[in-house]
Order: sequence, then C-alpha cells, then structure tokens
Amino acid sequence: MGLIRLLLAIAVLATHTKTLFFFQFPSGSTAVRIFFVISGFYMALILNKKYLKMDNGLWLFYSNRFLRLYPLYWLILILTIVVSLTGYLFYDSPFFLTHIINGSHHPDWIGWFIIIFSNLFILLQSTLSFITFYDGQTFLIHTNPQAISGNLYSLIPPAWSIGMEITFYLLAPFYAGRSWKVVALLFLFCIGVKELIGWSGLAFGPWGHRFILSGLIYFIAGVLVYKIYEKYFHRYYSKRLAIMLLALWIPTTLFNGYIFQQNLDLGYYIYVVFSVVSIPFIFQLSGSWSWDRFIGELSYPVYLSHYVCIGILSYLLSVLNINQSWIQGGGLVVTLLLSFTLLKVVLLPIERIRQKRISSANTNNSGVP
Repeated sequence: MGLIRLLLAIAVLATHTKTLFFFQFPSGSTAVRIFFVISGFYMALILNKKYLKMDNGLWLFYSNRFLRLYPLYWLILILTIVVSLTGYLFYDSPFFLTHIINGSHHPDWIGWFIIIFSNLFILLQSTLSFITFYDGQTFLIHTNPQAISGNLYSLIPPAWSIGMEITFYLLAPFYAGRSWKVVALLFLFCIGVKELIGWSGLAFGPWGHRFILSGLIYFIAGVLVYKIYEKYFHRYYSKRLAIMLLALWIPTTLFNGYIFQQNLDLGYYIYVVFSVVSIPFIFQLSGSWSWDRFIGELSYPVYLSHYVCIGILSYLLSVLNINQSWIQGGGLVVTLLLSFTLLKVVLLPIERIRQKRISSANTNNSGVP
C-alpha cells in the first residue's frame, strides 16, 4: 500500500499547486477520504492481529500512534513558526503567521483557545472550519458575513485530517474487535447522518467534509472491508487479481480527471468504491515488499510538509520574478527532499522504538523471561 499512500499524498500536494504537470489526480478531499479508508483497514488489522491480544494493548496502541504522529508534526510546526518569524523580522512577510500577527479581527479567548490548542495538539483543527472571527468575537460559520474564517489561523492547514484521524484512533479499539455486523451498523448510522447533512443543504460546506461523522464513515468503511475480507474472501486471494487491481488503480489515480471528465460526480463514486474494494487485495500483495513500505513511509511527511514547502517556494519565485508555474515541479522536489530527510532522521529511528516496544510487549505476554 506504500505506493498508493504516497500517490494520495502527492494528490493533495497537486491540489495546492493547482496542477502537477500533465497529471490529473483526484481532488485533495477525495485523496483524504481514501486515506481514511486505508487507515481504517490498517487500524482494524493491527488491532485484531496485535494490540487487542495484549494485556496492555490499548495503552501500547495509543502511545505508538502518538509516537507515529506527534514528533514529526511538532517538528514541522516549529519549522513553520521559525520560517514565518524569519520572514516577519527580515522580510516583513510573516507567511503562515500573517493573520495571527497582522489580523484585524482577532478572536476572543474561546477562539484563541481553539487556535492554540488545535495547532499544538492537532485535535480540533477541523473545528476551525466551523468558526469565524470578527471584532474580537467568535462566530459560527455563516452567521456573520464580515467575519474571517478560522482556517486562516491554522499553521499547518492539511493537519485538520490528522486531527480527525486521531479521534478515529481513540474510538477504534472499542468497535474494531466486534463482529462485522456491528461495524456494519455503525457504518449505516454514519451514512444516515451524512444523508441528513445532505438534506439540510450543508453537504458542500464543512459539515459535509470536516464534520467528524462525515469523515468517520470512510474510516469505518475501511474497518468493515477488513472484517468482511478476513471472514469471507481472504481464502480466495489471487495474486493475479491483486496485480490487476494495482495496475488499474495507479493510472486511475494519475489520470483521474481525464478518465472521469464526462461525469466527475459519478467518477468520484466509481473511484472510491474501486479503491475500497481493492485495498485488501493490494495490501496482501504488497505486504512483503520492503521498497513499497519505505515509499509509504514518505506519505506522512509529504502530506504534512508540502504546504510550508509550497509557501516558501512561491514567495521565493515571486521575489526572484520567476514564473509561478515552476512551483509544480519545484514544490514536489523540495517536498520529497525534505520528506526523505525527515524519514531518515526522525521517522525511521522512532519506528525502531515503536517496534521494540511491540516486541517487548509480545515477549511479556508470552511469558518468556
């Protein structure tokens, strides 16, 4: 699944650069939803195969998720703040701190609490999509047309989906070990909520995209696919079928806009359903590919760091009077270089720590001295 995860992260990058050469990736929001499905599938797998069988499995699961997500996030947050303060002090351009430093409509204490807490701890980042600020007050979205969006106070804007995933992780151990029927009921409940949102006319605002249950439906879909695949279909796994699905998935992702240009709405549903059905087969196919695992590890730093990389590069191109079209390839190259460095220096050492903790827990559970 590593190649798929990296391409999805690049799809989000392509959304923020507006285009990426001749490729036509699915939208960033679609890529995030597929990320949720993959995450749900993988969390169900490791919970059922590993953590739920350990005496201290719940603590180990949560703490390992913390080690996976937070150190890198905080490092990129510090980088973003340092770059922004450098721009403010020496070039009169505070970059990602613009609205915090120069904002004319600062929020009240409630707004500041949400801004500071969500930027420090990732949780509640999606909440910034539901609030606006005007004249020292905090409003719900659409209640004050003069107010500015809370999203402008997010220092790492793509991290809103990471905050939602953390919420999904907190809930997952309480239903991932249940039968597929229980998971199916949860899935249907989320669909019902999503339909209610659609009937209310809010489907295209943050309620349809960043509301917790609107995202949870995709995560639970991944859990459900894992449950059904393990119970009914894993015995029928075919390597030839898995290779065919992967061979179809890659061009469908790279040229998504061309393939579905006649009907983008229908194309979205076809792509999502195809991805959901393909995930367990491709996962089993690529599970032993070390190169694929390495590539997949790049997806998280690419997803988190691309926004600051693009922002800095865009500023430099503007100062140097260079055409902004260079941001396509330049943004991708700079992001990949930074991500590779972060992977080698930060993520891989942390991953070794995480695996040692699991090995130690397995030894303790087996009663081996």
